Amino acid sequence: MTSSSIILSNILASESSELKSTIDSYMDTKLRDLQQIIKSNIDSFIAGKIESFYGKSFDGHDKILFNKNGSHLITQYNGETKIKIEQGSNNSNFPCYPLSIENTSCFTIAFSVNNFGNGIGVRELHFFQKIIIERNSHPPGCGNHRQWSYQIFKHNLSSDCLFAIKYFQVANEPVSESGVYNKVELSDSIQLLQDHPEYFIQKSSDFEEICRKEYAEIEKTKNN
Repeated sequence: MTSSSIILSNILASESSELKSTIDSYMDTKLRDLQQIIKSNIDSFIAGKIESFYGKSFDGHDKILFNKNGSHLITQYNGETKIKIEQGSNNSNFPCYPLSIENTSCFTIAFSVNNFGNGIGVRELHFFQKIIIERNSHPPGCGNHRQWSYQIFKHNLSSDCLFAIKYFQVANEPVSESGVYNKVELSDSIQLLQDHPEYFIQKSSDFEEICRKEYAEIEKTKNN
């Protein structure tokens, strides 16, 4: 009887160990499946929130800010600078020459300058993504066309700062002599601020770009 009990106990112990191993393996498999489902759902949820909350705000962002084609300004500056260098001017006087023609979008601030008895001059500031082209002129002589001088400045102004300059610059007025008629009405600027406050919030566009890159990395990881 004792022998039978020992044999039975051994069988039960062996079966119990095998059953426990089977259950543990099953639970591990199901737990991994559950973790994968949760991860996938969380990734989709986060990606959806990022896309819905941030994706819409900056659609056409650069098109709103840089809404003019300044290719003629770049061409004129490069052409005039080339002539000056060929005539003997030192290249070091033109550190930005030649200007790239890859991105020619800009916006313009223009105003008249009183030269105190010498007539009215014109000053234009053309803001590109990384540079500012300043054009200055003196009043033209009798029958002569207005002559322009150029200066180039590099800048790292953030887009929110550029939006403020463009839409809340009191000197942004139409100047007939230069052909610039992009006067910005304050009421339009206030309306834009109310409709799209994200344009004027520091670092918002930078964060948007980071979110887009992170979302692209998530998609890349899923595809792999």
